[in-house]
Amino acid sequence: MRANLQRRIAGQTVIIHVRARALTVSDGYRCPLTDRLFFLYLLLAWQRRAQNASGDGYVGCDVIRRLPYWEKNSLLSVGKQVRRHILNMERQGRNLIEYQDRVKGPFRLRLPAEAIRFDVAPGEVRRLLDVPLSQGPGRPQDAQALYRYVQAMCQGNAAFDAGMLDDSRTAYEEALKEAFTPEQTVTALQKIGRVLERQASYERARLLFVRALHLRQRHAELDDSTAARTHLFLGWLEYRQGRYTKARDHYHQAMDLVRGKRDDWLLGHLYNALGLIEKRGDDYHEALALFRTALDYWCRADYAYGIAAAYANIGTTHARWGNHLRDHRIRDQALKQYRHAVEWLQRCLELSTRARLGEDTSEAQGMLAEVHLELGDLDRAWTMARVAREAAQIAGNELDLASASLILGKLHLAKGESGEARTLMEEARARFERLGHADRAKEIAARLARLRPM
Repeated sequence: MRANLQRRIAGQTVIIHVRARALTVSDGYRCPLTDRLFFLYLLLAWQRRAQNASGDGYVGCDVIRRLPYWEKNSLLSVGKQVRRHILNMERQGRNLIEYQDRVKGPFRLRLPAEAIRFDVAPGEVRRLLDVPLSQGPGRPQDAQALYRYVQAMCQGNAAFDAGMLDDSRTAYEEALKEAFTPEQTVTALQKIGRVLERQASYERARLLFVRALHLRQRHAELDDSTAARTHLFLGWLEYRQGRYTKARDHYHQAMDLVRGKRDDWLLGHLYNALGLIEKRGDDYHEALALFRTALDYWCRADYAYGIAAAYANIGTTHARWGNHLRDHRIRDQALKQYRHAVEWLQRCLELSTRARLGEDTSEAQGMLAEVHLELGDLDRAWTMARVAREAAQIAGNELDLASASLILGKLHLAKGESGEARTLMEEARARFERLGHADRAKEIAARLARLRPM
């Protein structure tokens, strides 16, 4: 019977009709499919076309169980149901599924990849198959690699959240060595790149993010959200270096990739990032609206780190607004904005303490020092400036160290200690220049030139 079947399907083409949820063969046969069977064939067809990590297109029961309408089944139940379908189709002489074990699987379509087609774009198929297709945590042969990878990622996340950037990078690099699938590799690359960005190693971070995008091109199983996160991190990299147009382009590419998907974590990051760009352009109302949108998404995602970041960004927006009003000699309104800034920055620090968030960045503390200086509260300004510098030193955050040195220099200048001020501001200038922030370095150099010679 199988020999006859092989002859029958030789040269045939199978078409998966995604919107109609049907399967047809080029000889005119139309296979009746329930919703459950449709998703099974969709998965098998995709994997046969894409080929999985082992290159054979087989799919285990653990992955099938993640499909819509299969979630409530045990692994044994999944295998038995697929087996019953195979027997039914064999009786009709129409079976297209083969296996390594008749009940336990794994299973695949017996047709070659070139004989399988979809009636929609690959992106639409991938959105329906919203499961990590190369990852099979139920497969015993993958278990040890998975355990090592997860342990390294958890260690990296804990160190990052604690503000220990060197330790987090070491753990993420170990996770990259243990990565077994394209999804795991891309996630590890993104994590390492994010740490390097925090440490101002911008070119090294860029190489990792570009590598992640190249993996997406080679592995069709990597979904749109994965690529969107890489564009998010690339955008943040551009933003850090003052290339705001390029940053916005990456954010918009990420938006295009996740349109129609409910990824609250990612959407919160994108709206937050766009808010930062609007703040830089001095559109304060628009920036605050975008930060509020980010807050809404991050609250749904239960992402305390993001909520604290949004609080900080709302605070820094009010501070920048205050500076704008101060420069235009509208002092009363400037003080009002500074007081708003203190409220939101304190809210950020209080949440971070309650949620035990780490200090990979000390931007909130540094900005609080700036605002207290504007409000004339030098004692609090000194306290926050020292806290900001200490946190940046512990985290190894070079950019925040430069900012902390600058505010400490301003505070010494406010006390009339021009020598100490000059030393700290020169340190800040050198750091900014070394990190590639030429505009900020130039601004400090101009300020130093206005100081009376020592």
